[in-house]
Amino acid sequence: MKVNLAYKPYHESTKRINVLWGGRYSAKSYEIAQKKVLRLVSNDYAKELIMRKNYNSHEESTYSTIK
Repeated sequence: MKVNLAYKPYHESTKRINVLWGGRYSAKSYEIAQKKVLRLVSNDYAKELIMRKNYNSHEESTYSTIK
């Protein structure tokens, strides 16, 4: 799977909490979704939580990206 080089440290991180920041079109939502889905399908037991400051934007961005 192709990983954006700017987010390679994020994909290799084993930390429990990761914080990503960047501009509007920096692919944060896509990279988070990619890592979460990979973790969920590669483990027999996994839970993931995705949080946003503004809840009303979840359906338009995070949920639609994972879907």
